[in-house]
Amino acid sequence: EKQSEMEETVEMLSDFSFKELEKRNLAITKLHITQVSTGIYGRILLHLTRKNEHQPKEGEKKSSFRDKFRKFTPGDIVGIFQSEGGGKGTDKGESADGIVYKVLRDEIIVSYNEMHDFENFKQPLNMALLANTVTYERCKQALDGIEALLGSRTSLNERVLNVLFEREHPHLMKKE
Repeated sequence: EKQSEMEETVEMLSDFSFKELEKRNLAITKLHITQVSTGIYGRILLHLTRKNEHQPKEGEKKSSFRDKFRKFTPGDIVGIFQSEGGGKGTDKGESADGIVYKVLRDEIIVSYNEMHDFENFKQPLNMALLANTVTYERCKQALDGIEALLGSRTSLNERVLNVLFEREHPHLMKKE
């Protein structure tokens, strides 16, 4: 399943433009670097924002990154692509893969393990959501934990798991 999702992501990046991906909430276009800083454990933090967002009319509420791009959350693996030409996704020059660190009102922060040549990236930049291997690792750890509980075979563990997997209906236990 993990492999097929990763293949689907690569296919979407090559088949659709960033504008089309943005409509599907899978990309953010027109990003500019506001700051490059060092974070915890020496990770590189890339601060990105949109410049020249249209100002809301009187009585209109200004939309934020959180409102517009709800699908982007901390821990997501994203690719930052340079805006070149009018081609489709991965045809657009150099890229750098990172992990979303924070999504603030007007800024999104992406974490990198190593320094890239961000100053020489042609701006504006595009960011696309890539397959999230972190989620798969967490699911695998959860399944391993469940498997360990099944191996211990205590009556309480077995009852809880049976209810979780709808093999039994929940009920009150009698005092023993």
